[in-house]
Amino acid sequence: MTGSSETYSRRDLIKTAGGLVAGTGLTTGCLGDGGEDRPLRVSPYSGAYGEVFEEVVVEGFRDEYGIEVEVAPGWDERVTELRSTVGSGGSVPYDIVGVAGQNYLIGINEGLFEPVRYQNVPNADDVWDFMRGYRTDEYGVPGEAGVSGIMYDEGGPYAEGWDGLLSSDAPVGMDTGYWDVSLLVTALMSEELPGAEEFNQPEAHETLLSEFEEVSERVDVWYQGGAEVWEIMERGQVDQAVFYYASGRAGIESRGLDYGMAIPDTAPAYYTNFCVTKGSPNREDAERFLNYMLREEVQREWVSEGYYVPANSTVAGDYPDSVAGVYPIDEEGMRGFLTVPDWEGIEGSVDELSNGFNERIA
Repeated sequence: MTGSSETYSRRDLIKTAGGLVAGTGLTTGCLGDGGEDRPLRVSPYSGAYGEVFEEVVVEGFRDEYGIEVEVAPGWDERVTELRSTVGSGGSVPYDIVGVAGQNYLIGINEGLFEPVRYQNVPNADDVWDFMRGYRTDEYGVPGEAGVSGIMYDEGGPYAEGWDGLLSSDAPVGMDTGYWDVSLLVTALMSEELPGAEEFNQPEAHETLLSEFEEVSERVDVWYQGGAEVWEIMERGQVDQAVFYYASGRAGIESRGLDYGMAIPDTAPAYYTNFCVTKGSPNREDAERFLNYMLREEVQREWVSEGYYVPANSTVAGDYPDSVAGVYPIDEEGMRGFLTVPDWEGIEGSVDELSNGFNERIA
């Protein structure tokens, strides 16, 4: 994405729209609140997610503010690292970390994050009410959301909804790595309770696991992780698989495959809260970064390149072509579309669900 004398890249337009706020000059690092001079350290998820995040959000921020940013992608191990440094007097490994679900809840409960000073993040006013209110945003601003869909081979039959997933003639693959997604799909197939209430109500878990046992017997291949799903699809072991929509779209495009992605009207989902870590010496610049991340033009490019659900609701008025017609355009639609686990409500039952899942796919 490069510009020329006659054209502008999307990042040029983002900078123009936002104004060159940091026009006082470039810096090589941050002189933190505590006087520590070091780069701003940001930790998104690993893989293709982290690559798109750095290309769109981080590079745009560097260009506009002249602040050095280090990107350190990761997964669950980041919470473990924060536990070992926060409160110990050591230097925290990240200034900003993007986490979802259980990890966000753990971070709050263990005091790993600073409260967000929302006066420094005014673009948060445009975030979907659902994302700000479904769980507390006191310690992290929502950045994006992702949904699971059905990846399928366009040359054969496939299901367009969860109800038909296991009744079609096409063999099916499901992921062992994200047990919550498989159980949420089971809950959405069920007629016992509306939506994903079987997942979110501990008293319904026995019924949910019983139904999942029937589902597991009809799954042709259990895969683990993105690399394996491509292997089983390309080998013809399955013709359809439950997979994250954004990852599927990106992989189909990069591989040039004749695959498609279907998203039912209601889909298992996560959304990411981006948090400033407790003890960060760069709290002010971290909040400046969060505000930049939520800017409408930045969110639009992030969605266009990564296929995620934007946190900024104003993007829905003019979705990029890559996701036009895919995601809801209003608050009511978004609330019905995103099926997000209530991790706080089932906090005492997580091991029961996880163990029950593993027992039934063994």
